[in-house]
Amino acid sequence: PISIGFKDIYFCSTDGVDESMHVFIKPNGIENHHHTKQNLCIAETGFGTGLNFYLSAYYWQQLASKTSTLRYYSIEKHPISPTDMATIISKWSALSSITDPFWKRYNAHDFDSSIFILTIDNIILTVFFDDICSAIKRIPNEIDVWYLDGFNPKTNPAMWAPEILCKVGEL
Repeated sequence: PISIGFKDIYFCSTDGVDESMHVFIKPNGIENHHHTKQNLCIAETGFGTGLNFYLSAYYWQQLASKTSTLRYYSIEKHPISPTDMATIISKWSALSSITDPFWKRYNAHDFDSSIFILTIDNIILTVFFDDICSAIKRIPNEIDVWYLDGFNPKTNPAMWAPEILCKVGEL
């Protein structure tokens, strides 16, 4: 899928899961974090299709203790329409333990609201549908892992502005 506004792809057309695993999940050791931390807090600049969340949550759901918690915060100024989101996530049936409850909540969400919250067992997703400059102030100061995933800096310079990256470093 392609973002018309940013003229950029959300993920590689041949294998988005493999790309997300290679760029975000494996380098951050998400599939092994449950061995070293009771709780994990991830933040992402650019929710997009949600693929990074689905994969992170899937590994947490499969591997982490039921008494541990994954908190996942993301920022998305231009949410994908429910119709397009349904088409996109239908390709990831192996992640249905995450995508199915996500879809039910996303499809019913009032997009006039600037916040989306979903809880699946010991996983809490919070997406701020807002500009990065405003939304990043709402991210708590306890982030363990950052996914910097906001399209190409040439087409989305606000996401990569020095003041945003400094704030990421502080959190």
